[in-house]
Amino acid sequence: MTRAIIATITTALQDLPDGMAAGQFEVTLSTAGAADLVQAVDTTVVTFTDLAPGDYTVSACRLAATGERISAPVAASITVPAPVQVDVPALLTLTIG
Repeated sequence: MTRAIIATITTALQDLPDGMAAGQFEVTLSTAGAADLVQAVDTTVVTFTDLAPGDYTVSACRLAATGERISAPVAASITVPAPVQVDVPALLTLTIG
């Protein structure tokens, strides 16, 4: 079973440098042993799906329309737990005795 991480960005106002236009948010999912997954998005909610159990870090920053970062990134870490498996009935056989 795979899981999803839903990242919600809370924003604060910051002055934009003169002559610069605001662009998208850059949201990055990182985990050991894998390449970072980077998304440029217009929304403040991003969902990462089909994640294996493990430790993940998500970071976000604001980009200028030109693609350069105009804010310091914020980050949070989370652990996707391994699923818990239990024995469940799969078949029931009846006999007459």
